[in-house]
Amino acid sequence: MARKKQVAKKRKVSDIDKDDVPRPQKGLTDKEERTVEETLPMRAAVIYEIIRVEGEGELARKAQALWWSGVAAGWLIAALVWMLPSAKEAEFLVITFLTYLIALGGFTLVIAGSAEAFYGWLTGVSSIFVAVSIFLVPTLAGNVIGGTVPFAVLSYAQVRQEIQSDK
Repeated sequence: MARKKQVAKKRKVSDIDKDDVPRPQKGLTDKEERTVEETLPMRAAVIYEIIRVEGEGELARKAQALWWSGVAAGWLIAALVWMLPSAKEAEFLVITFLTYLIALGGFTLVIAGSAEAFYGWLTGVSSIFVAVSIFLVPTLAGNVIGGTVPFAVLSYAQVRQEIQSDK
C-alpha cells in the first residue's frame, strides 16, 4: 500500500510546466542535492538571461577591439578553408580545432555574434543602431579583412613567379 502512495505522488513529465523545474526530494545529503540540481536542465528564463548577459558583454566592447577580434576570427576561418582540401580524413578534427580556437580566444564572428546583438536589441538592452554600427559593422569588416587579405597575399606569393614570367 505504501508503494502505491509513493507512485501516486510522482509527477509526470507532461505535468511539469516548462519553467517549473522539479526540486530534489527531502532525505538527500547536501552534496546529493547539489548533484541533482547540477544535472537538471536549465529553465528557459535562465537561458535567456545568459544570452542577455553575453550580448551585453559583446555590445560593451569597443569597436576597435571587435574589429581586431573579427580579424583573428576571419583569419582562423580562412585558415580552416585553406587547410580542408589537405586534411583528407581529418576534416572533422581540423574544423573542431580551429573553431575551438575561436571560442577559446573569445573572437567574434559576425554570423554567430549577430544573434547576441539582435537579441540585445529585441530585449531593449541596446538600440538597432548600436547593434549594427558598434557590433556588426566592425566585426564584419574584421572578418572580411582577416579572412581575405592574408590569404590573398599567400595566393599571390604562390603564383607571382608565373605571372612575372608571362610578361
